[in-house]
Amino acid sequence: MTAGTEGNGQPVQDRPEDVTEVLTDILRELSTLVVGEEDLDAALRRTVELAIRTVPGCDAAGVTLFHEGQPFTAAWSDDRTLGIDRDQYDVGDGPCLDSIRRGVVNRVDVDAAAHKWPEFTAAAKAQGVTGFLAAPLIVRDRPVGGLNLYSHVVGGFDAHDETLVMLLTGPVGTALTNARRFAEVRSLADQLEGALTSRAVIEQAKGVLVSRQAVDSDTAFALLRRESQRRNVKLRDVATELVSRAEEASHGQTGA
Repeated sequence: MTAGTEGNGQPVQDRPEDVTEVLTDILRELSTLVVGEEDLDAALRRTVELAIRTVPGCDAAGVTLFHEGQPFTAAWSDDRTLGIDRDQYDVGDGPCLDSIRRGVVNRVDVDAAAHKWPEFTAAAKAQGVTGFLAAPLIVRDRPVGGLNLYSHVVGGFDAHDETLVMLLTGPVGTALTNARRFAEVRSLADQLEGALTSRAVIEQAKGVLVSRQAVDSDTAFALLRRESQRRNVKLRDVATELVSRAEEASHGQTGA
C-alpha cells in the first residue's frame, strides 16, 4: 500500500494494492454515460465527481472544452477550480492546455511545473495547488478537451492515478462524440424541415400568382424569383410575404 504526504506531513489517503473494486466502480458508472447532447452536461459533471471520489490525491477537478477555438470549463468541482482554469486560459498555457495540444497525459508537481509554465503555476500555487494531472479527451482521433485534476498534497498523484484518469477519459470522449453526432443529425433534420417549409410556402405563393395573374406554374415561379433578386431578399421570404398578404385580403373580404 502506498501513500503520498501532505505539506504538513500527514499521509494522503492510502492507495489500495488491489484496485479491482475501484476499477469496477469506475467502469460501472462510466457504462451509463451516454449519448445525446442533452445528457452531456450530466456526464461531464459525473466524471468530475468520479475523479474526486476515485483518485485519492484529487482535491479538485474540471473538464475543459473549446468553443470557437477558445477554452472554457464545461464542468467543475467548485469555484476554486474555475479560478485556476481561468488563470491557465488567460496565460494561454499550462498542464491542461499542453495536454490537449500534444494529446498526452501531464502528471507534474508544482515545482516541476514552474519551470514549464511559471506564470500559471505561480497563480495555482497561491491557491494551494501542489500537483497537476491532466489528460486529453479524444474525439475522432483528435484532442478536443481535457480532464484536469488538482491536488493540494505533495506527491498527490502517481502512475496508478494516470491509469484511473485514462479510464475516465475514454468514455467521456465517446460521450462527446455521440453528442456531436446527435447535434449534427438534429441540425440536418432542422435543415430538412426548413427546406420542406420553404417549398410549401413557395408552392402556396405560386398558387396565388397563378390565380391572380392567370399564368402557369413556371411563370409564377419566375415572377417570384425575379422579385427576390430585385429586392435582394430570400425567395422564401418573398413567398411568405405574398401568401400573408393574400390571406389578409381573403380575411378582409370574408369580414366584409
